[in-house]
Amino acid sequence: MGINDITSAAVVRAQGELPPLPKRSLANVEAWDVNYWLDPNVITMTTDLCQEWRTKLLSDKFFIAARMPMSTTTITGSYRLPFVFGSPYSQTLKFNMWTPFTTFLTATLEYRPERHTFLANELPSAAGKHWAALGVGAVEPSSCPTGLNVAPGKWEIYANLLLDLHDQPDACEGCTAQFFYCYQGQESPLAGLGQHALAQSLGLDSYQGEGITCVGPTPIHLNTVGSRYLHLGGAAVAVITPTLPITLQEYIEAPFYPIALTMDYTSTMDGWHFYRGDWNSPDLNAPITANTKIVLTSVSPIWAVNHPVPADTPAGPHSLVITVSSATSPSLTSWDAVVLWAGEWVAPPGGQTRVYLPFMMK
Repeated sequence: MGINDITSAAVVRAQGELPPLPKRSLANVEAWDVNYWLDPNVITMTTDLCQEWRTKLLSDKFFIAARMPMSTTTITGSYRLPFVFGSPYSQTLKFNMWTPFTTFLTATLEYRPERHTFLANELPSAAGKHWAALGVGAVEPSSCPTGLNVAPGKWEIYANLLLDLHDQPDACEGCTAQFFYCYQGQESPLAGLGQHALAQSLGLDSYQGEGITCVGPTPIHLNTVGSRYLHLGGAAVAVITPTLPITLQEYIEAPFYPIALTMDYTSTMDGWHFYRGDWNSPDLNAPITANTKIVLTSVSPIWAVNHPVPADTPAGPHSLVITVSSATSPSLTSWDAVVLWAGEWVAPPGGQTRVYLPFMMK
């Protein structure tokens, strides 16, 4: 379970050329259209569960933290937030069933400015980059469909974000935005939703006024379709159980073919092995090691396998960061991060903050 895919965000132009700051119309804006899908392939979606998620989504205890380049003014040092709001644009989460294709729940995201001080003080800073927080502002409809009973693998959570970064060089093409998932409270965010809810970063409870836990990042690479950039994407969030196996699929999209690549990784967990394979399963006879040249002739999957997850894996968050690079031009590179949660919920100390940064922020 996890985020199955994050698209290479494509620049969209509604009409006209890129307008200058500060006067522009939303109808003329150039923006990055970012889409990702979560496939909760072990959960049956019922009316009761849908209604519970609807209620919990409206809690203010869960929020998304995003770090990306933002331009500051020379007079006040303030910066323009990049998420596009205003009709007909919005930032949304949609719960879709596939047969027939129907959206049965839509959550609209909004800024959480009260979280910005926390983000600036607690999460890593970087020159020219700033933090913004998003939370759920409204959920429609007011109640879930009666008789809802959708089998695992037959529904999805789809997120659509629109980012206006036209004041950055080249509209920030080639930039990487980073997203963290944050939760305030000492009680488990899984309460009432089952162990797997954390994998979607949507499980919340009503516990007030305690510490904040953040895990991440999930990278969003801002690359246009057919661009000159290498792109590694795929699984982003997963719940794991020590002694049980886990298999994760990533995919590589290159700016030209054929191309020879090398792969490296870092992780807070032992036991990882990597393989070529098809889109359905890894080929255990085609391992990828530090000395392997991965030759691609088209968009291709690679597989990360931990069989089984070591029994002594500590409970809490872990990470797997995979990097692929051109064998002949090492500067042509891309990375992806898998956020893993092992075992049971681990609460932050009362009234304090726990921020998990298990790998280097790039």
